[in-house]
Amino acid sequence: MTSRLLELGIQSIQSQQLQEGARLIRIALRHDLPDEMRAMAHVWLAETATQPAVKLDHLRQALAYDPNNEDIRRRMSALMTAQLPPTAQQAAPNPSSMAAPFTAITQQALPLPDVFAGQPPLDVGNVLHVVAVSGGPNGVGAGCIVHPQGIIATTRHVIGMNMLIDIFLSGGQGLQGVVLRSYPLYDLAFVRVNAYARQVVPAANPDSLTENAPLTVLDHRGQALRATLLPRREVIAPHWFPTTLERLPDAGGNPIYDAAGQWCGLLTDNTFRGGPKRFGLHAAAILTLLGQYATELQQLAPHVPAYCPACGSSSRALIYGGFYCETCGSVLPQYAQKPRYPQANANTLLLYNETHPPCQRCGAQVGMYRGKCLRCEVIST
Repeated sequence: MTSRLLELGIQSIQSQQLQEGARLIRIALRHDLPDEMRAMAHVWLAETATQPAVKLDHLRQALAYDPNNEDIRRRMSALMTAQLPPTAQQAAPNPSSMAAPFTAITQQALPLPDVFAGQPPLDVGNVLHVVAVSGGPNGVGAGCIVHPQGIIATTRHVIGMNMLIDIFLSGGQGLQGVVLRSYPLYDLAFVRVNAYARQVVPAANPDSLTENAPLTVLDHRGQALRATLLPRREVIAPHWFPTTLERLPDAGGNPIYDAAGQWCGLLTDNTFRGGPKRFGLHAAAILTLLGQYATELQQLAPHVPAYCPACGSSSRALIYGGFYCETCGSVLPQYAQKPRYPQANANTLLLYNETHPPCQRCGAQVGMYRGKCLRCEVIST
């Protein structure tokens, strides 16, 4: 009977009878329901709400019941993005950067901020197969230029939480690198130097990598190590590929090339669950993430997001007057040594997801978990 009430409520909402549908779903929620059905109920209740804060609260409750549901996460993200105050002359994202083949990103001029005070870039000529990355917490590592505008791909393991890093080109020139974005989940980081590369090495298509294919791995000095692409013996995401290497030649971030001289990806610090073999991160995944970073910049132009070294994300907090990264909560470096004070403006409340409607029992706005107030019902029981 309870599940039937939920079905009737959903059918009513689909028929645009929003009030009746919400009433039936609320009655169903008073009874015992599996967590997946409770999550579904709150998603449909969100569809009946007219206030963004109420919609967000229902989606948060739905995610609490079904934390691995990516559809709910996307709905929350879309709602939050839509509700953020627009920046002046906000540019529309360029869909070609993601819809085109992954190599197209290397042919586009990216909307990068001027972090070099207008100084002309160093012309580094044609392809550089490897650069040295120094100053990180784990010693000297490697990387490679993946975009003509001086963008270098290396690993998060190499740069750590640094915002500035030293880059040495194969000719011996030393340049200061500015960390643009990092992705700890992928052990990836993008660093920019004030240089221009006329050409970058072509990226290999992931489909061209076959089992037992020969690979060449370069360390930060340009010395080559031979390796082989291993068969996949365990379930891993398609952007990873296993190699026969059992140790890093340096701190990591080493570019990997196939027999045709095409760039396959970077050697990471990730290893097999049952052994020391190292994984590479596909070049296609790296360039796709670079395209996503370019989209982030386009969406916020002319404003520039702040880099959060704690989690690697692009934070909008400085644009809207906040002091803390909205992804991980860390104090942004720009305010680490400055006074910080309580804030309650609408922009930061929305940015930090602090727009929960008050609990009808105690009035707290800390939010709900599994249908209970985090202040008066969860902690006290």
